[in-house]
Amino acid sequence: METHHLQPADLEAAFAINEEYLSAPRDEFFRWYGANADLFVGIFDQGTLIGICYGMDWPRQPGYVILEGIATQYHYWRSGAGSQLIAFFEAQVRQRGRPAVTLGSAADLKTENFYLKNGYLPVRLCAKVRRQSLPSNYLQMGYEFCEIRDEGEDVVVYVATTVRDKQIQAKLRDDLGAQEVIFIMAKAL
Repeated sequence: METHHLQPADLEAAFAINEEYLSAPRDEFFRWYGANADLFVGIFDQGTLIGICYGMDWPRQPGYVILEGIATQYHYWRSGAGSQLIAFFEAQVRQRGRPAVTLGSAADLKTENFYLKNGYLPVRLCAKVRRQSLPSNYLQMGYEFCEIRDEGEDVVVYVATTVRDKQIQAKLRDDLGAQEVIFIMAKAL
């Protein structure tokens, strides 16, 4: 298997992988590629694209790159392809002169374990809550919120952490009535 930058001719196949495993809308995916082609990478098996990884500079934390998506086709899971892909992505981030990568991990053990295995560490828990469901006393629940963002119908809250604690994740979800609670992870390069 070999990794390299995605070329314009690879983009339809890359978007098909994105549609199957990730969630970037078509217009955003292609716009992001136009602005960050050096951070759109793929892994190929005998010339066939079998995985993608892409990201961009993160405006909310200058100096960081956010890994927006990574996926390999199902029959390549647990083959080392994802680790090879993320290592190549990190090399491109270093070439940009950026000191770190951040990402929001899907809230499942296999995905979190993948990132941990590749050197990413939890730095925050992120809970997305419908405004009408957010308890009025959420600020008095004992959590130390390091950031609270208004996103229209939703409120997004962040709790600093340095460990992957699934009990705290579940408690935060239950206490706030959150739609999802994910770990934000980061890796210094």
